[in-house]
Amino acid sequence: MPEATMTRRITRAKESIAAAGAAFAPPSAEDRPARLRVVLQVLYLIFNEGYVASSGDQLHRVEPSEEEVRLPRDVHAPLPGDGEVTGLLYAERAAGLQAAARRGGQLVPLAEQDRRKWTVPHIVEGWSR
Repeated sequence: MPEATMTRRITRAKESIAAAGAAFAPPSAEDRPARLRVVLQVLYLIFNEGYVASSGDQLHRVEPSEEEVRLPRDVHAPLPGDGEVTGLLYAERAAGLQAAARRGGQLVPLAEQDRRKWTVPHIVEGWSR
């Protein structure tokens, strides 16, 4: 999609939000558990799409994967004691470490992976949680 088209869409969306008087604020303590559950579900869907793409000729999609690393970290930072958030971050990091060990972007059974190609920072982050 051309950048100009995306810019127009974002501008229209911002104008619609402002016209509706919508405000973005953190959820109340009462609403937080339900809202967090939905956020974690969306993050897991983003992770799945990056790890094994639902369409296209590439198994692994880099763009969603970059976001699936950043977003769970952002959610985890203020909630380091939350088991669900920590578990999602750990699972994504543990799975992501194997991406470089795939041959030609194809799934490779764990026993056949060249573990020298595993991404060490992902291992450290995943195991340190």
